[in-house]
Amino acid sequence: MPLAVGNTWYYQTIVRDTSGKIISKNFDTTTIESSFDYNGNTLYRIRLPQLAFFPRSDAFINKTDGLWLWRTGEALFIYDLYIPFPVSLNNGTESVKLVNSDTVINSPAGTFHTLKYHVGEIGDGPGDFYYAVGIGLVYQDNFIGQKVLLDYKIR
Repeated sequence: MPLAVGNTWYYQTIVRDTSGKIISKNFDTTTIESSFDYNGNTLYRIRLPQLAFFPRSDAFINKTDGLWLWRTGEALFIYDLYIPFPVSLNNGTESVKLVNSDTVINSPAGTFHTLKYHVGEIGDGPGDFYYAVGIGLVYQDNFIGQKVLLDYKIR
């Protein structure tokens, strides 16, 4: 995921009930709003609307093995591998596995060759998440509904 202050992604989210009926259509914006240094590493705070499970103290960092989520709480600092990369097919973590290395996704933001990850019972899972290298999340389809990239600004 390209991490730089000011990077912004615009999405449409379609929320469905258990029968598949559309409950709502929303527009979301995800923005990298700031960065800070911790133990010689630069971490990036990302504002993710409508996701209460991401507290304001969470941040992200790219490392050689993927995108990591940095969580804090009561003097506890925990790194969790959020999206493994690079990774071979059907490998990853216990919760996140790459299931296709070239899925083409068409969205209002363009046509993208994506990495398709299957996510288990964490965060927005279970579901499938499609990431384009150098762009970020392009599409997701999970138990809540779908999210599609409408536009983006990468610095």
